[in-house]
Amino acid sequence: MPNLNGLKTLEVMSQKGINAPAILLTSRESAGNNEKGLLLGAFDYIRKPINKKVLLMRMGSILAVPANQTFLNASSDVANGLN
Repeated sequence: MPNLNGLKTLEVMSQKGINAPAILLTSRESAGNNEKGLLLGAFDYIRKPINKKVLLMRMGSILAVPANQTFLNASSDVANGLN
């Protein structure tokens, strides 16, 4: 995105109380960006080139999250499990 990257988008979504699933797609290999994206609420972080079948499977996983669980909490739970 020319004026807004995925990490900043997640920050703005959080500030505005927007609870929507997000998968970050990137060509960067920085582990720091990966961790920051997950902590900011991304459900997943995928590096390019993207395998379409894997992307569809990961999207299916997001859709399987129970309606009463927020996406931010689901991704934070995953990130916290890594500690």
